[in-house]
Amino acid sequence: MIVVDRLRKTYGATTALAEVSFEVQAGEIVGLLGPHGAGKTTLLRILSGHTPASGGRALVAGHDVSTQPLAVRQRVGYLPAAVPLYAEMTVWDFLAFIAAAKGVPRRAAAVAEVLATCGLQEVARRRIGSLSLAQRRWVGLAQALLGPPAVLLLDAPTAGLDPAQRTAVYRLLAALTPRPTVLLSTTELAEACQLCQRIVILHAGRLRAIETPRRLRAYEQPYGLLALEIEGPQALVVYRLRQIDGVIDVEPGESGTAGVRRYTVLTDRDLRAALAQAVVQCGWHLRELRPLSSTLADVLPQLMADHA
Repeated sequence: MIVVDRLRKTYGATTALAEVSFEVQAGEIVGLLGPHGAGKTTLLRILSGHTPASGGRALVAGHDVSTQPLAVRQRVGYLPAAVPLYAEMTVWDFLAFIAAAKGVPRRAAAVAEVLATCGLQEVARRRIGSLSLAQRRWVGLAQALLGPPAVLLLDAPTAGLDPAQRTAVYRLLAALTPRPTVLLSTTELAEACQLCQRIVILHAGRLRAIETPRRLRAYEQPYGLLALEIEGPQALVVYRLRQIDGVIDVEPGESGTAGVRRYTVLTDRDLRAALAQAVVQCGWHLRELRPLSSTLADVLPQLMADHA
């Protein structure tokens, strides 16, 4: 459904993409994972027909993006990082305008459907300029879903959303019918592992690896940052945990009910057993002990070494 073959993009002496090649099969959700400046946005702009490539070839839904850009745009739903929204238009009018530009049949029904899908019915008659940043992001996602498209190209689709809204986006993408092919960019390792079947890793414009979430999770360490929920006196809990050899720091967090408090523990080795033992020996109740997700910055150096 998407074929990227030795794709290259340069801006003068700057190389944004260097000989990138991969494929996305029909119905797959594939992530573009990499730090800021890795080339993710440039790649999505090329695939959506908004930026010409400097070399190589790209096919979307069987059409060449350089020679058949109109055919590509008719089959693609594109959510850029900054969606060009018209502040004076209502949400309904904007989506109707986009539907007309795309040549979507039964436009009123199509607009009503994406409003329901994205939970925007209550703001349908409001001006876009009056919406929150999160609501505008949902409007951007709604315009990408009009069609419905065979291919979705999503640039940081959860940017600006709170955790509950991010989860809603994950569920929406997993439940879309008919199922589109999805290529999305993110800087979040945990998000890529949760959403995607395969993950294309870019760094400095180059393809570094294509991994599965399972293989990427193997890079996560069972130590580093640990989250604990402990029912016990805060000052004593912090004092006791800091006494454990290998604990670098203990940071108390928010408190819950019945004296339960969250703690973040920074360690230099796997101390899960020692931490649990210390809590139990002190007569406190350990409600939770789990590693916090590794970030891309944590994983990237080892990935680079393994795929050198």
